[in-house]
Amino acid sequence: MGWYAASKVARLWAPDPLYSYNVLPKLSYLGGNLGNLKSMLFFVMGTAPVVVLAVLAMWRIARSDGARALVDAPWGEDVVGLAVLVLVNVYSLVSTDLTLRTGWLVYPFAIALSALWLDQVLGDDRAPSWTSALARRPAPASA
Repeated sequence: MGWYAASKVARLWAPDPLYSYNVLPKLSYLGGNLGNLKSMLFFVMGTAPVVVLAVLAMWRIARSDGARALVDAPWGEDVVGLAVLVLVNVYSLVSTDLTLRTGWLVYPFAIALSALWLDQVLGDDRAPSWTSALARRPAPASA
């Protein structure tokens, strides 16, 4: 009730939205984005280098320790952050023009998972352990 009243009051006092943008999902945006090969190519080139390695890390963790380990382990925040931002990018695919303006947001989470994957694949004897501190960090205590 309070939210409804606040939105009505805000609409009464707000100026006319002359330069506002609609971000509701539309099929025309989806068709336009999928048909624009140049934008799709730049988006994939900008996100794939880290997202592919992050997905490989998540696959390796789920295969060796089970799917629950994806969110229970210290890297759970990175997995959840990456999943949420992938959903944000899927939403932007149907609500705005496809550009890297939302794609770059996956980088902090994907880079951490990519480093974890590289650490697992290369092993301790071939490369410095980039994520050893993350792997040793205790999981948060349950309440």
